[in-house]
Amino acid sequence: LVEHIKNPGLLVDIQKKLLAAILQILTPSSSVPTTLQSSGTRASTTQLVVPASETSSSILEVFNIIGAKTSIQDVKTQDPGLIRLALHTIGTFNFHNIPLLWFVCQCLIRYLDHPSLEIRKSACVACSQLLLRPQDPYLAQNLKKTHYRAMVYRVLEQLLTVGIADPIPQIREAVLVSLQPRFDTFLAQAENLHALFVALNDERFTIRAAAITVIGRLAMRNPAHVMPGLRKTLIHILSEMQYGADVSSQEQSCRLLGHFVESSESLSMPYLPAILNVLLPMLWSQRDPRLLSCIVETLGKLERIGGKLLKPHMPKLIEFLLNQLANRGQPIRREILLRTLGQLVRTTGMVIEPYLKFPKLLPTLLGILSTENQPATRLEVVKVLGILGALDPYTHKVNESKLRHEAEAAKQKDKKTAGKIRLQLLVTEQGRRDRKKKPERAGRVSVNPTRVKDVRHLLPSMVGNLDEFYSTVAMDALMRILAEPSLSTQHNSAMKSATYVFRSLGPRCSVFLPQLIPVFLGLLRPWRADQLSLQKQVITRLQELVSIVTKEMRPYIE
Repeated sequence: LVEHIKNPGLLVDIQKKLLAAILQILTPSSSVPTTLQSSGTRASTTQLVVPASETSSSILEVFNIIGAKTSIQDVKTQDPGLIRLALHTIGTFNFHNIPLLWFVCQCLIRYLDHPSLEIRKSACVACSQLLLRPQDPYLAQNLKKTHYRAMVYRVLEQLLTVGIADPIPQIREAVLVSLQPRFDTFLAQAENLHALFVALNDERFTIRAAAITVIGRLAMRNPAHVMPGLRKTLIHILSEMQYGADVSSQEQSCRLLGHFVESSESLSMPYLPAILNVLLPMLWSQRDPRLLSCIVETLGKLERIGGKLLKPHMPKLIEFLLNQLANRGQPIRREILLRTLGQLVRTTGMVIEPYLKFPKLLPTLLGILSTENQPATRLEVVKVLGILGALDPYTHKVNESKLRHEAEAAKQKDKKTAGKIRLQLLVTEQGRRDRKKKPERAGRVSVNPTRVKDVRHLLPSMVGNLDEFYSTVAMDALMRILAEPSLSTQHNSAMKSATYVFRSLGPRCSVFLPQLIPVFLGLLRPWRADQLSLQKQVITRLQELVSIVTKEMRPYIE
């Protein structure tokens, strides 16, 4: 409502009366002076003292409005909801023409150790909002005064003490998040930096993220005090990512690395080779979808500092991102993949070139644009298309022709493979009929699945009996499930089903061993603590498998 008031006089009256009401709530009546006192005037220990430099007609009129009105005698006996509302109002309302730093130093700081959680949190936010207000017309002039800077430093010191010592994580997080760039001149002092580095060891991840963001921002202001501690923190983060046994801790370290790169771009450049030596091997070998998403997002944040170093890895990175985009069951959100792709292309300057090296790139992007329902993802597609640039129509037709020829060649290859499979099955069936006079017992498998490249082309008419067909198709489907990381919740059920099929086939299941053993061993490597139960199940199933196939397991012992 106040923002739409055009009458300056009416706005000033509203500000004065509202501030008077807030002072009545937040200060005891014995503390509110009826006249202004200079900083050199003696006053009682409980009475507010307004410095002479902060005096103005606006403050005098506010105290005159309070006048002889009575107020509740003890701050801590007030209604907590009313105090919280007053703190929120004084922090958010437009008091731009009234100096309030004296009020922050002498009144609001008292609420930083209030027993109520909500009041302490509101007081922290209100102090940070009233400190060095950007809309203050006299801010630049006041910052030249020694006593003004001393008061600001005192308030920030109290806030940082709460930010590292308060027992409630929400309050600590609120303090660190409220440390805006306008405080950087004061936060860059050695004492305040020490408190921020203490916050880097907090138990709550969001607090550590806020602390490393502030510290990275301060690196350029006081590098002598910031860089040694920041270098140790970076080494610890990279070591945790490489050797951490817990995927959750690796994910948090990866996110902290992203915050570090974002906040201190120029100082991160010397450490970029070490960062890439950790991120890229994890990108190729990692299977956990959450950690993989964090790695992709962090690589995108290296756009402003890693142009030359990222360029040799661009073909592999684009191929990886393209495969993830084309896979509808991919564990990484398409929005993150598209944003990272645009950032990598922009930082390396590889426009048009990705279209030529990866002909499937443009059809994939256009397909996402036509089928995706999320507006944010569609917007990222448009951004990527703009960054990549406009492709020559003739070149686009050449790429389409190349893709058609590749598709036809793959189709012809599949037909030849299906013909070979059918011929092999017919020869096997004829030989079996010639060797034996009576029909085989149901369930005997004469097909070696390791020679079948794509079981989806296998038809019942190609097989001597339906038992062979069902066993082959079922095992192929189960192996696809076990090889897909995004279906990890179904791996245990798939192993049980595969064991049931092997148990029903008996020793004749040995023809499936070349297809099954590599998949089972892939679930055991690498060892991770969060998948301990799944790996125990794999070992149990391998034990049952050995008891079924007996000596046929010898080639796989090593």
